[in-house]
This record gives sequence, C-alpha cells and structure tokens, in this order.
Amino acid sequence: MGKYTAEEKQQLLDNLGIETAHRIRMLQTRLADEVSAYIARHERQITALPKLVRALTMKEFADNYNGDPQAALVGLQKARMGYDAPPLDRTAMKRKWVQDAEDKGEGPSKIAHGHDINPARSVKNARMAPPSPLKKPAFGGGGARNPPPPSKIPPSPRKRVLSGAPPPPSPNKPKS
Repeated sequence: MGKYTAEEKQQLLDNLGIETAHRIRMLQTRLADEVSAYIARHERQITALPKLVRALTMKEFADNYNGDPQAALVGLQKARMGYDAPPLDRTAMKRKWVQDAEDKGEGPSKIAHGHDINPARSVKNARMAPPSPLKKPAFGGGGARNPPPPSKIPPSPRKRVLSGAPPPPSPNKPKS
C-alpha cells in the first residue's frame, strides 16, 4: 500500500497543476518582456544608422560594404555625388606660429597673434608686484555700484513716527 491516499494524491496533482500554470504565466511574461527589450534595442541600433544606409538591402550591405555602416555611407555618398572628394590638406589647417613667419621673411614685427603690431602702443605685460597694502579688499564693501548687502546696512537713527490719532472712520450712510 502507498503512503498517500487517493484524496491526497488528487490534492497534490491539483497543487502541481496550479504551480505549473503559475510558472508558465511567469515565463510567458518574462519572455514577452525580453522580446520587447530585444526589439527596442535593435530598433534603436537601426535608427542610429543614416537613412542612406538603411535604404540598402541586407545583401548589398553585406556584399559591397562587409556590414560596415561607415564604409557604406562613404560609398553611397561617393556614388550619389558622382566623384571622389579630394582629401583635405591637413597642413593648411595647422596654426602658423611666429617662428614660421620669421622663416618666411615676414619678421617678428609683422605678426603678433595674427595682427600687425602698432609701434606707438606699448606691449602689455603681466603685473609682477603684489597689490599695495593700503587698499582694502573689494569683497564685502560698498561703493556706488555695489552697495553692501541689506544685512550689513546699519539701522537708521531716525525712525518714522506715526501720528497718535487713528485714521478717520469711513463715512456712514444716512439712515432712511
């Protein structure tokens, strides 16, 4: 004879059915979440590609450009324009320093940060001496344009005095 009665076996089978149904529902919701996250992730990757590349078929994209979106974009732009763009001259984009100008014969007096030097104006140099000790620091102070904060304004010695008489009452309407 078995350990369980027929009624207990039926209860165990019912409980197993309930637990299995719950587990199936949990797995289905997890699968739906994973699928929606997968779709959203790949839709973001696709929308990150330029429209020219998105218009290609997968066969063209794989065969002609080996799946490289940057190469596909460059190739499509070349085909669209009908010619190869000339390479950029990187040396023309570099800064010209004073030493380079002196080598070319322009001389140091001609160039100063891209402007002509006016001999009548003196060169501005950084101040080397510390500020004089007689001056007060300008942080908390006042001045015509920068008054001190309201908390540091001393109270006025005169106060406004109100008259002792109360204001007159509003006129009463005549009783009729």
